[in-house]
Amino acid sequence: MKILAVNAGSSSLKVQLLEMPEEKLIAKAQVERIGLENAVVTVKYDFDENGKGKTWEIRDAVINGHPDAVKAVMDKFTEFNVIENVDDIKGVGHRIVQGGEYFSKTEIVTDYVSEKVLELAELAPHHNKAEHDGYVAFKQIVPNAVHTMVFDTAYHQSIPEERYIFPLPYKYYTQYKVRRYGAHGTSHKYIASVIKEYYGKDEYKLISCHLGSGASLCAIENGKSVDTSMGFTPLGGIMMGTRCGDLDPSILFYLMNKENLTPDQMNRICNYDSGLQGLSERSSDMRDIDKGEAEGEKLSFLARKVYVNRVAQFIDISHIT
Repeated sequence: MKILAVNAGSSSLKVQLLEMPEEKLIAKAQVERIGLENAVVTVKYDFDENGKGKTWEIRDAVINGHPDAVKAVMDKFTEFNVIENVDDIKGVGHRIVQGGEYFSKTEIVTDYVSEKVLELAELAPHHNKAEHDGYVAFKQIVPNAVHTMVFDTAYHQSIPEERYIFPLPYKYYTQYKVRRYGAHGTSHKYIASVIKEYYGKDEYKLISCHLGSGASLCAIENGKSVDTSMGFTPLGGIMMGTRCGDLDPSILFYLMNKENLTPDQMNRICNYDSGLQGLSERSSDMRDIDKGEAEGEKLSFLARKVYVNRVAQFIDISHIT
């Protein structure tokens, strides 16, 4: 049985075609710079027993939106004979960042699920809408498959109330569901399952570190999330590639007054111009920070030290005793 695993970002699309239940990778594709100039489409297929396969790539594609990206991938999968008929694909799994308090597990997509994903886009403005666009595009091309949604926030629904509530007037939780949701739940849950298998027991405690351009840490006890660094949105928590993570909220008001910034402008600075990018004034990629350090750049050293310090701080205060 063939299934598709889909991860749609605001300007990217990642897809894997798998043979199940063997979990054999048949093909994978990535589309970058969706909606921007010179989009990049990469397809890998025909893998041997060592995991090496053929690669096809175009670096100046015109990809105006997720429907174009999905069509480009599926056309190449057909051209390279990794699928003969779209009806051979029996399931499509879509990664969704924000499931709010509505979803604590993977869900088969219904009108209700689809509507809630869009409703929750306010809490993940750079993710949910794009991920829903990916779902709609695949649903049109693979209409007879079972489509499911896997929510990054679902794993964190086990966090106790005293750890997910923010110290704001309680009415903001009851009226607007302002609380800690976390993210990267699928990654943290997988790490927990591997640790359980490795140690062969159900009772254990660990700190899971998902460190990338987007990053979060998770305190796990006996397989369940009991605390996480990310907050109301993926902006909160530790310092990341372009996100500032947690800071004194007064800083935002101060800078908005000083530079006459709108909320949207301040939000963009915190999400896209901060983190490693902002501190190093070089890059959001740690590999580039490495190069900066090798060249003696003071800000590259500073960016790494702050990043490491923020990770260590959360580990130190996490609820694992």
